[in-house]
Amino acid sequence: MTKTKGAEKFPHSDLFSQSNQLSEKARFIEHVLNKTIDLNRSRQQSIIRQLNRHEFKPDPVKQWKDEQKRKELEMCGEANLTEDEEEEENDGYNYLVGMALIELNNNNVIKLRDESKAKKKELNILKGKEWFDLYEEDLKTFLDAQEKKESKVNFIGKKKEKRRQIIDDDHEPDVVVKKKKRK
Repeated sequence: MTKTKGAEKFPHSDLFSQSNQLSEKARFIEHVLNKTIDLNRSRQQSIIRQLNRHEFKPDPVKQWKDEQKRKELEMCGEANLTEDEEEEENDGYNYLVGMALIELNNNNVIKLRDESKAKKKELNILKGKEWFDLYEEDLKTFLDAQEKKESKVNFIGKKKEKRRQIIDDDHEPDVVVKKKKRK
């Protein structure tokens, strides 16, 4: 049996792209606050040129999802549809250009940097695990969820039993009387 690390098969995983997206957002806010990128009275094309000049990347999460979708289509043998590249490039920066003005502050930069570090830490932990460790964790999560659902179903069943009235009579066997439904 080969020992393949869990996340090493997927170096451009979702966590990696999320971390990059958060870092790019923080860097974008810093550029806006330092006025190296001017958003005032600028058209979207002008802003995108500024982003390219400062070497911002199109949305890493969107790119990762598109790549996964492309791979899935290739595996199914379906043709890959090509889109207008200019429109795709403009859409790629919506995660930056579409940020609300209230988000463009130093506190948000710190928050985004912290979130990015947390994602990178989570990714490094994932990379350090073997595939069977990941399998066992997923199995444990599944079994815990199943147990929780079963206990919830049992709890609901016990509630229904409490609603029934049991009449004890020494001469007659126990009779269960159910409430009648009103029409």
